[in-house]
Amino acid sequence: FEVEGYTPQMVCEEYFRYVKSIIDQKVEYIISSKELKVTGIDYSLVYPSKVGDPFVDEYSRIIGKVFGKPKTVISSIKAVSMYAYHKKYFTADEPILFFDMGEGDISVAKAKVFTNAEFSGVVIDAADGHLLPKEIGGDDIDSAIVSYLENTIHKRETIGSPSYGDEGHIVEKGLHSKQYLLMKNVKKAKMILSKETHKRNLFENGVPITIARDVIVQRILTKEELKECIGVTSNSGIAKEIVDYIIEELKLSVNHDVKKVIISGGLIETYGLFEYIEEQIHKTQGLKDIQVFTIETKAEDDGLFRRIVMTPLSLWPTTNFKI
Repeated sequence: FEVEGYTPQMVCEEYFRYVKSIIDQKVEYIISSKELKVTGIDYSLVYPSKVGDPFVDEYSRIIGKVFGKPKTVISSIKAVSMYAYHKKYFTADEPILFFDMGEGDISVAKAKVFTNAEFSGVVIDAADGHLLPKEIGGDDIDSAIVSYLENTIHKRETIGSPSYGDEGHIVEKGLHSKQYLLMKNVKKAKMILSKETHKRNLFENGVPITIARDVIVQRILTKEELKECIGVTSNSGIAKEIVDYIIEELKLSVNHDVKKVIISGGLIETYGLFEYIEEQIHKTQGLKDIQVFTIETKAEDDGLFRRIVMTPLSLWPTTNFKI
């Protein structure tokens, strides 16, 4: 990194100042449009559940420098648990399982209401009797899409080599830098395909993806192809590994009283994945009555609030948490 007058640390801090400016504009709009009387704003810092203390310390330092000292610093699992508790998605007689799906792994925790003479609140158990985190996530989805796309052009003629099927045919691979660009394109395509399709949508017939070889090869990735290459269509591959992990956890004796599951994280936003997981859970003997939820920015789902709306952490009541 060599930019005169800047360091990586300075760039990172400037990025969060930019984020703060956007948040401030949004908050000001909400206050004015709703005619709210606000005396102050408290910030809460939510960090990925699997990161270590050095990450949290640096994250807290930067946020503190830009936003001011956060009122609360909690993990993503605790944040989701807190929200679900205050929305009454689980009660003292009805614990809930949380699956946190990120780019690199899937982890699980169980939350339940606990009350005695000294403590009243939510207890989160992510260790005793539960599965260890599984190293599979959004990055594996991206890799599966790349492999799928590359397999579709294996028969392409390569300059200076025999045709496909003849001895000596070369399956060309892109330069490392070009593969990086391909991966970036795949991430964007996945995001576009996973959004709701509206009439006259620019990408209703698929998203074009450029594959760099000795010439530029363009492929169209459709929603159905996305489901196919991650294994949703055939109940195999990455999708099956994910659902097998969830079902195995649900079958553990420690979860005999669980009737509700919340899935969070960017991975679950992949087109068709949530519906596939829900369907496979309900097909499994003994699990057909399990309710499955996910977190989205929109709550309406055919008129039902099956999916939860996230609200600012600063609006949540104080909750006791033990882990």
